[in-house]
Amino acid sequence: MSTSLQFALPGSFAQTYTAGATLTVGQGVKLSALGTVIACTAATDVFVGVVQSDSALSGEPVSIVVSGPALFLCGATAIPYTTPLVTCATGGTFVPWTAAGSRRQCGAIIGYGGEPGGGSLTTAAGDLRTGIVIPSILVD
Repeated sequence: MSTSLQFALPGSFAQTYTAGATLTVGQGVKLSALGTVIACTAATDVFVGVVQSDSALSGEPVSIVVSGPALFLCGATAIPYTTPLVTCATGGTFVPWTAAGSRRQCGAIIGYGGEPGGGSLTTAAGDLRTGIVIPSILVD
């Protein structure tokens, strides 16, 4: 079990929930029961926040950033710096938000190539990028 906040960024607001499944840092989560979260699976999910604990198994406490800066786990679709708004996708990952396809904005990616370790101005699947959690804004 690991419930440290080693991945928490200064200025973030986190709450503790119970993991309803295995969760890892950067995943977007939704409620599955009162006080219990699981990974989001689609842009239509009601996003709660982003996992910032090292990891958690089902039934363990997990720290979720519900507002402010956090690390986001990027999905298979590249997130370019020109369109930084993101929404949830399969496995709790984040992909670009588009007015045509996604209904919920979950965050804005703010860190790219200038982050420690360098990188490009887009993301790849599995990248952790700095972003700002935007509490589930529904766009119809």
